[in-house]
Amino acid sequence: MVFDTETTIDLYQNLKIGYFQIYQDDILQHHGLIYNAAHLDNRERKTLKRYAEQNSIELYSQKEFIDEVFYREVFDLKTSVLGSTSRLTSVGLLTRQLTHADETKEGSPSPFLKTVCNHPLL
Repeated sequence: MVFDTETTIDLYQNLKIGYFQIYQDDILQHHGLIYNAAHLDNRERKTLKRYAEQNSIELYSQKEFIDEVFYREVFDLKTSVLGSTSRLTSVGLLTRQLTHADETKEGSPSPFLKTVCNHPLL
């Protein structure tokens, strides 16, 4: 699984959008776009949706991606994860980026992240 993401430009670096590709034996098996609606304005959401439709790319909300793609690939199928930015140096950092989209200034971690970070594969 190969990733590239765009995040907010504040210190929280919450996920805005992302793109992923899943390969098996160097053959593209699946790809898609990920978005976090909480960090996109209406124009950005419409642009992303239109781009996905025009290019026949599956569009996943952050939650849909985690539940339908990420868990299955990484935990069940043991898919390797590569990120194209320095923030994505491990599955743990990627998971933080994907799951902490609504982190508050108080920094209260989500219960979901605690579950993922305690997963035996991390």
